[in-house]
Amino acid sequence: MYFEMNGHEWEQIIRNYSPKLEVFKLKMRFGVRSEKYKNELFNSFQTRFWLEEHQWFVRYHYNLDDSSNMICLYTLPYSFSYLDIFFPVHFKSTCPNDDDDYYSSYNYVQHLVYRSSLTNKMIVSNLNFPNTTYLSVTLPINNHLLSIIQKLHRLSSLEVSRSKSMSDIDAQLQLQNILNYAPHLYSLRFNSWREDQFLNRNSSMTEKMTSIVLKTRSIRQVNLRGYDWWFNDEECIHIRDSSLIKHCEVLFIKVQNRMNILYLVNSLHTLRALIVQSRDDNWSWSNYSSSIDDQYVQWLQQNLPPMCSIKRDSRFVHCIRIWIHL
Repeated sequence: MYFEMNGHEWEQIIRNYSPKLEVFKLKMRFGVRSEKYKNELFNSFQTRFWLEEHQWFVRYHYNLDDSSNMICLYTLPYSFSYLDIFFPVHFKSTCPNDDDDYYSSYNYVQHLVYRSSLTNKMIVSNLNFPNTTYLSVTLPINNHLLSIIQKLHRLSSLEVSRSKSMSDIDAQLQLQNILNYAPHLYSLRFNSWREDQFLNRNSSMTEKMTSIVLKTRSIRQVNLRGYDWWFNDEECIHIRDSSLIKHCEVLFIKVQNRMNILYLVNSLHTLRALIVQSRDDNWSWSNYSSSIDDQYVQWLQQNLPPMCSIKRDSRFVHCIRIWIHL
């Protein structure tokens, strides 16, 4: 939820309804209409109530290249598990000791969303996110992200998107570079990812599926549903031979038909769960209000190995979940 209240309004609410309040944690994101408004907002948190009575200091950050003119304002130290930050970032704080480790800490952040402008400006920051386990990035990126990733020792999940203008080769190189700095990565999710070469059936499989040839040893969960593509027979074979899928235990994917499902289950020997959407599956919400049997699931039950448990997702009915028991 986006809402905006200045320091005077928050002060009035606290004085009227919670005068004995000792701990106050605030985070707001909203668009800034003008530089004058930004200054007025900042000054509203510099009254005696904030700086002396409670010593509740705030910081806000923003990116000048962000067309949405969004700023994020929060109390110090930052006390929330989620942080969306757009570099190069500008900070402003009411804290007289803003460089103090306590006030500058982002130790609570577990999910970091990192974006950067396509700019030649030098990005310099000493930000540290030591407890981040989930990173969301949009390619292309610059060297600043790599300097941050080297400090993300607990990173286990990565969600990656790419801009429409970025070439497949550049996307692969940058993503591989990130993976090289994340040796303990467990989960990789592709989001808003479109391979231009998919439109060219004459391209080789390696050219068409750049990210599938990524090299990694630690990943156990791969989500390919962010691809704007339905994988066919030949592409499923390529997935089987990919180093990215070599140790995969949980796979999310969209395929052309039910035979692709059988192939993946029978050929991926480390697989323990397959969450799949198939193009030849015509099941819809209307089927739930009728007595029609789920013939697609029944067909899978008859043709998959007996160690498989199969169920249609009750929330996303176009998805089928298959568990493979040892």
